[in-house]
Amino acid sequence: MLVLRGTVVTPDGVHPGWEVRIEGGRISGVGSASDRAPGRVVDFGDAWVLPGFVDLHIHGIGPHNPKSKEGIAGMAEWEVKFGTTGFLPSLSSATKEEYLRFLEDVRSVQEDPPEKGARVLGAHMEGPFVNPKMKGGMDERFLRLPDPEEYEDYLVPHLKLMTLAPELPGALELVGALVENGTVASVGHSDAGVEDMERAVRAGLSHVCHLFNAFPERREREKGVKQPSLAEICLVTDGLTAELNGDGVHVHPLMIRLAVKAMGVENTVLMTDSMEGTGLPDGVYRMTDGRLYRVRKGDVARLVDSPEVIVGSILTMERGLRNLVELCGFPIHIASRMASLNPARVLGMDGEIGSIEPGKLADIAVLDRDYRVLMTIVNGKVIYRG
Repeated sequence: MLVLRGTVVTPDGVHPGWEVRIEGGRISGVGSASDRAPGRVVDFGDAWVLPGFVDLHIHGIGPHNPKSKEGIAGMAEWEVKFGTTGFLPSLSSATKEEYLRFLEDVRSVQEDPPEKGARVLGAHMEGPFVNPKMKGGMDERFLRLPDPEEYEDYLVPHLKLMTLAPELPGALELVGALVENGTVASVGHSDAGVEDMERAVRAGLSHVCHLFNAFPERREREKGVKQPSLAEICLVTDGLTAELNGDGVHVHPLMIRLAVKAMGVENTVLMTDSMEGTGLPDGVYRMTDGRLYRVRKGDVARLVDSPEVIVGSILTMERGLRNLVELCGFPIHIASRMASLNPARVLGMDGEIGSIEPGKLADIAVLDRDYRVLMTIVNGKVIYRG
């Protein structure tokens, strides 16, 4: 048995002087520290013992991207350095052949995971069925309309999330096919209106990709009178969860607070949208679609040829957690929920991961009070020490 002592963060609060007991890869007990705890005891003092982070949207980290089996395995090995214990590698701007290879690579890494890495929970396809008018940092050459002859080949069990534009012809049929496959259908890079979203939600769409980013502006119906935009529609639509970038650049902290107030804390999710080069020195890196982008600490990933175009972030989850606490003002247990339990619930995996509760898999991150990762545990095994 492994026993972790510290300030334990659970869904209902923060508990100084508690301990987490781990047996057989699972959490066997949580509560006040015992003088006679069996097994090996690791006392972290006042450090936070948190559920490992779950990142639903990540395009790369360190020197790795999801364009190969080796890249996905490398991402898994880097993720644990930042307290992430489960993630969805995400691919956008790709050909059909590249998406199919990506899905096969995800399956391959799931079946043969690296010994010291985070869990690969499945695949996230961001596109290709999104609206070119709202392409954001995507390459328009790779965007197309939903076609069952194409998307039926993507409907594999490990496709956990697909981002699409529900206003496109054929999109509602795609949403239905995704839901039948057990895949979460997510709106993003979209110009959908009220009726588009109502139809899509009825068809089973349930998630929002990077809320407030690559979203249309509100348009005037007549002078001085504006229509609701997709962001406002999402905020007031019941049954949706929404992911938000927590780097402090993509989304103003006040807007994150607005999303939580409108949608409920249980429906808001922290993610990174990070790129290859995250955690490395400032420099120029190549996107999976071939374009060059530059990363600088304190900023985002920007196209070299068009620096005004943001193509992703260099955020890591523990920094996102810090921003939720220090920039947005959320208590640590609420920020933790947004970084772990809520994304697990989006995937229907919250019965197994996402919180420190007896019976769940022992996926845990320990952070000091400066948010530095001291230890990452996956399936009850110490995978990383800071």
